[in-house]
Amino acid sequence: IPIPGLPVLGPYGAQGCVPAGAPRQVAAGQLRARGNALFQAGDHAAALAAYTEALSLTEAPSERAVLHRNRAACYLKLEDYAKAEADATKAIAVDGRDVKALFRRSQALQQLGRMDQAVSDLQRCLSLEPHNKAFHEALRALGSSMHEKMKAMSCMDSKVEQMFQILLDLEEKDADKKQKAAQNLIVLAREEAGAEKIFQSDGVRLLMQLLDTAKADLMLAALRTLVGLCFGHHSRTTAILAELGAPRLAAVLGVEHEQVSLAACNLLHVMFDSLKEGLQKDFRGKEDAVVLDSSKDLKLLIKHLLELLVLEGASAHGRDNALNLLIKVVPRKSPKETNNSLSLWVIDQGLKKILEVGSTVCGSSGSLPVTENSRMSTSVLLSKLYEDLKCDAERENFHRLCEDYVRSWFEGHELPGKLRAIQTVSCLLQGPSDAGNRVLELEGIMDSVLSLCASVCEAHQLVAVEALIHAADKAKRASFITANGVNLLKEIYKHSERDSIRIRALVVSSW
Repeated sequence: IPIPGLPVLGPYGAQGCVPAGAPRQVAAGQLRARGNALFQAGDHAAALAAYTEALSLTEAPSERAVLHRNRAACYLKLEDYAKAEADATKAIAVDGRDVKALFRRSQALQQLGRMDQAVSDLQRCLSLEPHNKAFHEALRALGSSMHEKMKAMSCMDSKVEQMFQILLDLEEKDADKKQKAAQNLIVLAREEAGAEKIFQSDGVRLLMQLLDTAKADLMLAALRTLVGLCFGHHSRTTAILAELGAPRLAAVLGVEHEQVSLAACNLLHVMFDSLKEGLQKDFRGKEDAVVLDSSKDLKLLIKHLLELLVLEGASAHGRDNALNLLIKVVPRKSPKETNNSLSLWVIDQGLKKILEVGSTVCGSSGSLPVTENSRMSTSVLLSKLYEDLKCDAERENFHRLCEDYVRSWFEGHELPGKLRAIQTVSCLLQGPSDAGNRVLELEGIMDSVLSLCASVCEAHQLVAVEALIHAADKAKRASFITANGVNLLKEIYKHSERDSIRIRALVVSSW
């Protein structure tokens, strides 16, 4: 953007470079001047780019301090208050008497809710320039704002107490009144001030009482309020996890009520995100008070999710929610992340439990409660874990664990065990197909699949035909199945009375 009265230097930053041959210090000064003009013209993003480019060209502490101070002003205009505070702090580190940097940091701190620190910076400004009217006015405004906030917090105290009283009063029969109190509590928890007030007012213990009522509406209110308390806040999340306990949270996830289970799933996802952020975040201010090992908390939650997978009393949708959570929180989000230790830990500690869900034959005696989506979710989780492995040794360990699991069912458990083994093969072929092909090559597996296709039991036929479909989908198996199983599948199609089997038999026999 051409600025009247300022010579155009040409593109810079992301759009180009300063004039060729210009000394670095001169170029930095030109970029700083251009940034000042852009800032005055209201183009704060372009000014920020100019100051940032200038920072890369100068090592002089005094010049860098000015550029950081100017960037802080840009960030304030762009409403990125955390970065504004960080840049102003860098300027103050060079010159503790820089009133512009102190004032800008106080503005950023006020927006970040750190009022005491904002007041301290303003008082420092006044000690350096006691006659500056702008500083006096800012301090008065901040004092007034803090007074209003204290009044609001005092009012909020009574509201929080009142809402909990209504919700926990067993004699209160007014359903509308309770519903309104629950909704108000949820809304309050979505605001940082409200969330902190609930937390500081013994709210976690009271929310735990709501969970223990086993009443769906009260449990939903508690879970949704806890989401607000945990969202984006590492220290509160660790404290809440310590008070509620991972076993309690996993138990709520496994309840029969579908909405309650889903709400618990959402809470756990938020907790996982907050704990993971805690591993990377540079804590400041009140967050410094809590320094905990988030990796232990993550593993504790995951351990209980894995145990839930094989818990007989857990609901089918609770099991599905646990699988979906593991899919979202365990594998790396990007190959650029180098640490896959969480996936390795889950494979070592829980692969057998995951395969237990994948091997479940619906309707069989003593089987785990599952939904029609459970096996596919298991396949997706297995696939994500396998894709997260980085070397042949890690993949070989995965293969060995899968093969050992299939053998444990196939050998010595007679027909029910063979069915579980074949169901596991199907699950692996739908997910990490390399692992599925490996177990398919184990002695006796394919023969059992073909023989079970001729079973008079429709449930057995269904397991076998599905395994053939997934096996034939792989090119290396298609010719073998064409030679050995097509005629058998055609007979199944002709004589089976169950549509689900006839459709599956038709799919493979038509290849």
